[in-house]
Amino acid sequence: LYLATDPAVADTTGAYFIARKPVSPAPQAQDPDLARRLWEISAQRAGLVGG
Repeated sequence: LYLATDPAVADTTGAYFIARKPVSPAPQAQDPDLARRLWEISAQRAGLVGG
């Protein structure tokens, strides 16, 4: 709710917040190979692709 209502962060995009403070995401969250694999597994389990 904080990020949606506080004018102090109205222009902030693409950031992760914990306890109303921006933090860096975990290294795994920034790994493009893991992101692609997560997407593939999620799409498969959601029935969006065959296999």
